[in-house]
Amino acid sequence: DRYQVSAVLHLSDTHIVAEGALVSGRLDSAAPLGRLVARLGDILPRIGPVEALLITGDVSDDGSAASYARFARIIAPLGLPTYVIPGNHDARNAMRAGFGEDGYLPASGRLNSIKKRTNIRNKYKIEYPNIDFAFFVLNLFFLKL
Repeated sequence: DRYQVSAVLHLSDTHIVAEGALVSGRLDSAAPLGRLVARLGDILPRIGPVEALLITGDVSDDGSAASYARFARIIAPLGLPTYVIPGNHDARNAMRAGFGEDGYLPASGRLNSIKKRTNIRNKYKIEYPNIDFAFFVLNLFFLKL
């Protein structure tokens, strides 16, 4: 077993806002996320072990500290280690403050980077010829096959 595969739950673009606010003054993004978390809580035992929750892009819609705290409260019932990747709506410092206690977010600088496949293939001696691209986010390594 040269490569071990882990199950990661991936969500994107949750656009959560502070309690009492609506996205663009009309959309409640928290209620659907809450329903999704409840449904996932029901089905995760049947799926098998899931090692982490990965949230990509626009965790928050307004970049407020309150929105990140609300997001964390909504997903807490899943009990999964959570890794966030910022989108254009996310405020980097507020995101760091909201998710920095686990120690995976750097204290300053970029929160993500992309590497060309040749760099990744050479550095990690990857033998998959079908890799389109690979990237690092924090300490996680992702491949698109």
